[in-house]
Amino acid sequence: MQKFRPWDESDTGHLLRAFGANDDLATQVGDTDLSTLERCQEFIALQLAPSSPSVRNFAISVDGRAVGNVGIENMEHRHATGRVCYWVSAEAQGQGLASCSLASATRWAFERRDLLRLELGHRVNNPASCIVALKVGFNIAISQRAAGRLMRRPFCYRCLLVTSP
Repeated sequence: MQKFRPWDESDTGHLLRAFGANDDLATQVGDTDLSTLERCQEFIALQLAPSSPSVRNFAISVDGRAVGNVGIENMEHRHATGRVCYWVSAEAQGQGLASCSLASATRWAFERRDLLRLELGHRVNNPASCIVALKVGFNIAISQRAAGRLMRRPFCYRCLLVTSP
């Protein structure tokens, strides 16, 4: 059974396994080294578990095992905007977990944090991420290849706009 929950220290081994099995996930955390239990534990404690007015991450959990992350970052309340990020481990891909979790995080951001617009960026060479974004209702707002300089890969940005009733 899938759950959408906060990260905690017990997820350390799951994070290590996910990143050890898929080199492509490294792009999700920049230059962060997640090759040991200690580094994964520190990453959870400092990056994934804390919640603030501008950042919130949720573990995508199946039968108690963290198999991915969906987060809302750069939440800016003056303009009611935020940026969504997500990843799913190789073993859990293709089960609809990313779509379901992204939809839940989007609802959470709109209902609990009163955001009006979310932005989502994905690599052009990642069609699965594109499908997830489209399923949840994100529409192409702009293609911004310049951002790819940061990770040496082109990005395609998608943006979901919502207005209050």
